[in-house]
Amino acid sequence: MPLSGQAPLLHAPCLLEGARSVSDGPLCHQGAVARSTARHGQSEKPNSGVGGASWSVHYVTAGEEEPLVAVARSRCPERGPTGTSSITSKNPLPPEAAFPDGRGSWQQPYRLDRQILSVQPAVTRTKARPSLLSPRFAQRSGTIVEYVEMLHLRYFVAVAEELNFSAAARRLHMATSPLSQRIRDLERELGQRLFERDTHSVALTPAGSALLPMARDVLDQFSSIPWRLREATRVQRSTVLIGIPPGLHPALRSRVSALTERVRERFELQRWPGTTPALVAGVREGRLALALARMPFSDPALEQVRVMSERMGAAVPADRFAGRESVALADLGDLAYVAPPKDVRPAYFDVLDSALADLGIRNRLDLTHTGYAGISEVVSGGTAFSISILEPESPMQEYRLENVKVLPFTDFHPQLDTALVWRHDRACGDLKNLVAAAREVFDEPVLR
Repeated sequence: MPLSGQAPLLHAPCLLEGARSVSDGPLCHQGAVARSTARHGQSEKPNSGVGGASWSVHYVTAGEEEPLVAVARSRCPERGPTGTSSITSKNPLPPEAAFPDGRGSWQQPYRLDRQILSVQPAVTRTKARPSLLSPRFAQRSGTIVEYVEMLHLRYFVAVAEELNFSAAARRLHMATSPLSQRIRDLERELGQRLFERDTHSVALTPAGSALLPMARDVLDQFSSIPWRLREATRVQRSTVLIGIPPGLHPALRSRVSALTERVRERFELQRWPGTTPALVAGVREGRLALALARMPFSDPALEQVRVMSERMGAAVPADRFAGRESVALADLGDLAYVAPPKDVRPAYFDVLDSALADLGIRNRLDLTHTGYAGISEVVSGGTAFSISILEPESPMQEYRLENVKVLPFTDFHPQLDTALVWRHDRACGDLKNLVAAAREVFDEPVLR
């Protein structure tokens, strides 16, 4: 039965003469062009069946990247005089091909089926585009196609540095389960196992160890885009920020002022307050040009130089230690140790906490939703002690209440170090002059 608006379809049995079907040939890529040319003539001896027809179909291909060319010759007595028609289809036809009707116009695509040996209307099949990450696609195309999102690399670096999925998840502010799934996704897409993990430990595989420096380099380059873009479009005089932690000693503040004056013609240096973790992150992400941060901290993208060391002592209730000039750890056994809240304290206080525990001070008092003033309130109450800066000129002394005094230790020597930090790649780029000037201004460490 003819389709509406079209010539009758050819349903005659066909004989294939030395031909191979489209399904035998390679697939045409999307966007390739299929061309067919058909020549019609009288049949010398029709085959049995309706209309009696003989077809010879030859497919010539030049490879996957070349168009698929089909040449069809037919002898059909009822199709009229010999003629030649051609068509160019902008859609990939394999395993379908286009055949002419008897009047030089074209029908819908037909499928050539070698088993049934008949020409049938084709049902166009739309295949889902293979994923760029599919190994089958990579093998078929002869190339390796790999696509990794930036977040996958951030997740991988966090786990590789922590070697603990729970710690890495906290660092990334996400749940452990989706983090673990993203790592498995990355391993599947790269075709490499990156971690050896069991219920007790996580370790990098050789592939993971090889990927870690590459991933860090990619992330560093990605995070440098904002400042590189600013450098490309900046005005002659740039406004840049230097991070300032709480309780910065006046000696360092005076050096910041000296640096501001020295670079005034090229930079407008402004101060930005924050905790050490926030300041270090700001430098790494390019929001801060420099920062003064409490040590220790570690980041492969950053360069640091120690600029000050401050001795620390025990902040104790003044009435319980009246007349004392120093204190030993054994004198503090009946007091609880209170440290700054986690959201404001430098990493060094975690080091102190471990050291005190090793030395026998295990009674702890954890504070939340407060600051250094809250610590002083607890100490002045007579039930706890803390560790604070000994230097009288330190701004930390401003938090001391009337019943609080700071005494040096006789058997323990804590010390708070402060470093100047910057991105090492920016020291060779847009901040070259600023970093050079800062190195000169902060050349000699301040000891207190």
